[in-house]
Amino acid sequence: MLKVTFDLKNDLSKSLRNELSNLKIKIFSLLYTGLVATILYLASNIYSYELKYFAKKRFLLKTTKTIAYLGRGILTIDESNTTAEKRLESIGLDNTEANKQAYRQLLLTTPGLGDYISGSIIFEETFYQSTTDRKKFVDVLRDQYIVPGIKVDKGLVPLPGSNNES
Repeated sequence: MLKVTFDLKNDLSKSLRNELSNLKIKIFSLLYTGLVATILYLASNIYSYELKYFAKKRFLLKTTKTIAYLGRGILTIDESNTTAEKRLESIGLDNTEANKQAYRQLLLTTPGLGDYISGSIIFEETFYQSTTDRKKFVDVLRDQYIVPGIKVDKGLVPLPGSNNES
């Protein structure tokens, strides 16, 4: 009877060792799979970041080459409402939305403008305005290979560390 009990313990012990060994293999396998998955995830994120970085870099280089094209310059049409009012008053016109639109349309739809201008600095209001044909001024510029840029003027602010200088 003791022998049978001993064999049962021995068999149970072998079975337990086998289960434990299988469990260790499964745990190792899960850890290994998790590690591989983590490495692949990190690698794909790094690759994705590099793709985005290089795409942005290519875009920036293309934009820079377009703006710095030999024989072309930058047109500054960033008139604030105050400046636009002065320009329009100097030719006897009221400072209305329609007059500002007509002025900008005359300027930006000039035939051959893109032959001499590579970039433009526009006022925020111009960014959202359209021609009388409902074409955005930004698209008018882009169609002529002119890179549009926006000047955001928030007014004067005191410089940090100064005596309220602006």
